[in-house]
Amino acid sequence: MAKLDEWLEKQEKLCEEATGGLYEKLAEAEHNQWWDWSIDIASKEKLSKERIEHWETNCWKPYKELTEQLKDLDRREVERIWPHIEKFIVSLPQALKIIRKIKEALEFYEKGSHLWAESEQAPPGVNVGETIGHYARQALKDIEEVLQ
Repeated sequence: MAKLDEWLEKQEKLCEEATGGLYEKLAEAEHNQWWDWSIDIASKEKLSKERIEHWETNCWKPYKELTEQLKDLDRREVERIWPHIEKFIVSLPQALKIIRKIKEALEFYEKGSHLWAESEQAPPGVNVGETIGHYARQALKDIEEVLQ
């Protein structure tokens, strides 16, 4: 159970971190990718002297040092993939909440199963509480195994 708690906490923290400033982080990553590509292409192909000078003077520097106009070029690239990322950002926290609720329900059934008496609807000799407890324990074990 502790592994599941640790995993859920880690995922929730990652979600929070990812959504804070993610757009700019991706724009910076885009710039770094372009920077690597442009240095490579400049070393392999004949480019105009003006282009190389422009890149050296204005573009071949860390993202934080770029003008807002140049940063906007990188942001436009992020804008192309943002709808896909946004869907993930919205759905992952919801999925984590569902997993947490399932975990809480399984813990409840597992702990409370010994208190339940045989049900009138259960076949003779079947203790509903024991049966539910067994399946809850098995589900918790299965979750733990997935996380290993």
